[in-house]
Amino acid sequence: MDNILYPNHRYTRQGQGRHRKSVKKFAGVLEESRGKKIINGVLATGIVLMICYLCVFFTYHAVLKPLININNIEIHFQEKLDIDQQDILLASGLNRSLRYADVDEEAVAESIMKAFPYIKEVRVSKIFPATVSIFIWGRKPVCVSLFDTGNLSVPFAVDTEGRVFELGTAVKEFDLPILSGITVSALELNAQIPVSYVPVLEDLMILKEKNTNIYGRISEILVDEKNGKGYDLYVYFRTYDVPIQMGSRLELSEIEAAVQILDLLQSTGLSGFYEKLDFRSGKPILKKK
Repeated sequence: MDNILYPNHRYTRQGQGRHRKSVKKFAGVLEESRGKKIINGVLATGIVLMICYLCVFFTYHAVLKPLININNIEIHFQEKLDIDQQDILLASGLNRSLRYADVDEEAVAESIMKAFPYIKEVRVSKIFPATVSIFIWGRKPVCVSLFDTGNLSVPFAVDTEGRVFELGTAVKEFDLPILSGITVSALELNAQIPVSYVPVLEDLMILKEKNTNIYGRISEILVDEKNGKGYDLYVYFRTYDVPIQMGSRLELSEIEAAVQILDLLQSTGLSGFYEKLDFRSGKPILKKK
């Protein structure tokens, strides 16, 4: 029978169902085919780009890089230092006839630091196509000390790491606190004082950064060794007659509290009655003469 005359005939409904299934199946196959084409295209593009990158990479390193000379050397002082750029350049060993590829950043930095003990850190970086940049940080003196040669005392400056970077007449700042009582077996530029004293130097730098006023008043820090069992510290001031006795560390809060007591003693005229202000227990104890 014609399906127009019998639209609800069961054979007609079955035929329509099969037709819809066929259409859906064809659409799914078509969508899957399009997805594979997109993925294949992306993969092909990625492979082409990778091949191009490798070609450029190997061409540069194998052909161009060995032929490029340095044409620009930049020197950046990260803080004020009394060093001429030409001296840095000479110590670095760099020049415009040197191949860019032959520059060893670590070796350049090491050469500069070896030539200038008062330089704390050097970073060298190469910038394509032919620039070398040098960044320099200097050592900052936190105190000076004296080395007894037997005939005379030689001053030397140290930083927070305990490195000797100024010696004798080269010491520029003599108004820094003097660290006395320390034992140094030999003295030369870039020498390291005993590491047991380094915490004192670190504390001094903290004091300098957080309370410049008190730091500037300190004239001397005496290290009082206790027969191999550590040491105490005596802090002497330019403005007070009474020193502070402390443990092995210069605690900022204790020093600030001690200064308030010393101010009171000074203003009342009682300083002459006391030998020292003992802070070793964490609490201030005035010792009479």
